[in-house]
Amino acid sequence: KKGQTGFFIWITIILAIPLIGIFGFTGFILSIFMIIFVIILGKQVKQKIDELKDLRHLEKVNTRNELYDMGSYEFESIVGKILKLIDFINIKQTKATGDMAVDLFAEKDGESYVIECKKYDVMHKVSRRDLMLLESARHYFKKDKALFVTLSCFPRTAFKYAKEVGMELIDGNQLLKIHNKNTESAI
Repeated sequence: KKGQTGFFIWITIILAIPLIGIFGFTGFILSIFMIIFVIILGKQVKQKIDELKDLRHLEKVNTRNELYDMGSYEFESIVGKILKLIDFINIKQTKATGDMAVDLFAEKDGESYVIECKKYDVMHKVSRRDLMLLESARHYFKKDKALFVTLSCFPRTAFKYAKEVGMELIDGNQLLKIHNKNTESAI
C-alpha cells in the first residue's frame, strides 16, 4: 500500500540523517540510494503480496460448476489469473461490453495474444465460427497469436481450423488441470 511505502521512506530518511551528518555529501548520496532501494523493494513486496492474494482467490475455485456460477466478467478475470500461472504476462482485461470478441490481451514468450473466454456448458461446443471471430479480432488488433478458452470442449472442426491458423485452445478440462496443478504446488 502507498501508506506503507511512505512510512518506510520516512524511516529511511530519519535513519539517513546521521549518515549525512557524519559523511556529508557522500552520506547524502548514500541516503538517496537507500530511499530508491526502499521504493523498489516496497514495489516488489507489494507485487508478491498481490500474487499470493490472487492464488488464495484461485484456491477457492476448484470445480467447473464454481466457474459456471460466476458472472462472465469475473470468469474472464479468473482465466487471466490462471493464465498467469503458466507464464502469461501483461494480462489486460477488456471492457465488459463492446470487446470485439476479445476478453483479454496478454503476452507470452515475446508474443502478443488476444484471448476469448467462453463459459459455455459442456453440451455447448465451441464452433468454428467462434474461432473465426477471434481470428478476425487478432488481425484487427495486430496481435501475434489468438487463444480461445472455454469451460466446454472443441469439436474436430474447431481443432482443424485452429491448427490451420495457429490458434491455441484450452478447454474446461485443461483449464481446471492448469489451475489445480499450479495452486496445489504453490501451497
